[in-house]
Amino acid sequence: VEDTAETAFSSVRSALDSAMQSVRTAMDGLGDSFRSEPVDNMTYTNDLWQENTRWGEDNESVLTAVFQPGQVNRVSFHLVGEDVEVEPSTDGLVHVEINKADEPMLQLTLTDGCLSLKRVRHRQNVDAQDLENEELEGLGGIFAGIGRALRGVFRMERTSGDPVRLLLPEGISLVTLQTTSGDIDLTGLTMGGLTAATTSGDIDVEDTTVTGAAHLTSTSGDVDVSGTFGETLSLNATSGDIDFNGNALHIAANNVSGDTDLQGRIGQVKANSVSGDIDIRSEMAMDGVQANTTSGDIEVVIPDDMLPCVTTNTTCGSVNVDCATDPASSVLIRL
Repeated sequence: VEDTAETAFSSVRSALDSAMQSVRTAMDGLGDSFRSEPVDNMTYTNDLWQENTRWGEDNESVLTAVFQPGQVNRVSFHLVGEDVEVEPSTDGLVHVEINKADEPMLQLTLTDGCLSLKRVRHRQNVDAQDLENEELEGLGGIFAGIGRALRGVFRMERTSGDPVRLLLPEGISLVTLQTTSGDIDLTGLTMGGLTAATTSGDIDVEDTTVTGAAHLTSTSGDVDVSGTFGETLSLNATSGDIDFNGNALHIAANNVSGDTDLQGRIGQVKANSVSGDIDIRSEMAMDGVQANTTSGDIEVVIPDDMLPCVTTNTTCGSVNVDCATDPASSVLIRL
């Protein structure tokens, strides 16, 4: 009993450390984005903005920037309170759309093929507490990162509240989207790599194909994903559910307080949760599953033709293995 309990608690600690580290890394990245150099003159103008149109419709409150696909191979948005909406381009061009009133606070640049939209700060004011919190670990480090991000929001001027919209053709090698208090929505896209992170908001990726790696992180919000992912798909949430339905070679899911539901054609899964259920349902034979949760149930449904080696540990709960197994199999399901 002692050996079993020690093994179980070791798995719990591993799951907790993995989930916390993944989320803390994402939060540190968001916090760092607020430490840009201050801009003294907030009347910044940008020649990249063009006529006031909403993709062909007259609208005096909208500014649009349009680029040839050969000009842009990467996109990087670092925002604060804005929602981000990304959709396919119907004319093969790259479009960025913002509310005209937000232009003084949003800096658009195109450098070496990277299209960047960044929130401009009035001032830089990193207090001593921010620096002190850099050294905190575990939960303290996560909440310190959240605090830094939220303080960055309050130090910024408010924008109109309208979303930043982006139209992309196929072939963009990397899309990076970060916002603090806003949702991130992508629909019907094809790209090389994707990184999306938000502090307080949902991430919704629908019918999207990512040929490279994808990293999606929400601190206070849900992560809902469907599509096809050619390399590792990393899904991270602190207070929210993770839902995936699609095709993925490898999924790494880390959740602190929320359920994790993964289904579709999945090759390999590594899932950790602190307080939540883990539900994995694959329509094809899998390469392996490793799932750990501290307070929650784990359910794995596999095809009938799959013959794995199954190992389980539980501190308080029942175990039911209702499939054919092979202790010598190279396909390991560890729960």
